[in-house]
Amino acid sequence: MIIEPTKGGSYHPVWGFSLDYVPHVSGSTVSWHRTPKTSRLDLRYDPIDYEADPGRSPWFISSMHGSDQMKTDALNVAKCAIPRAIAFFNSVQETPDLVNVFTTQMAKPAVRFSFYNYIQQPLAYAFTLARLRNHDEAFALLKQYIEQYKVSVDASAKLRKLIEIA
Repeated sequence: MIIEPTKGGSYHPVWGFSLDYVPHVSGSTVSWHRTPKTSRLDLRYDPIDYEADPGRSPWFISSMHGSDQMKTDALNVAKCAIPRAIAFFNSVQETPDLVNVFTTQMAKPAVRFSFYNYIQQPLAYAFTLARLRNHDEAFALLKQYIEQYKVSVDASAKLRKLIEIA
């Protein structure tokens, strides 16, 4: 679980999986994030994307009202976040379980950002399907990813090669 900044001097929890078999793209470079230092969330759950009532949310830790209020907010957020994060992590015991989480995330109506607002998630889904030997769907998702996010020719070629051996 990580705590991310939001607008207005607030912070909120986010949790998810960093998958060592999924590369990431930066410009025309395709890299790996296989160490704790380079990890990034390939599949993320951000509660304010799906569960927040913008006017009254239990997910925000405000830094605008002093340290005592920040501590109170953090404790309240932890009471909500920890059980949900544990349930999220417990729902995945093996790689095939990730497919269920990906499809659930894709189908959820978003309050804020949807599944496709996070560029890493569709790529991770494609590589997860390839890892499970569902190559036709994996290649179709990779093609869609390349087109949707306007991936460079060099990076596209590298991704196609990597997904073949995933």
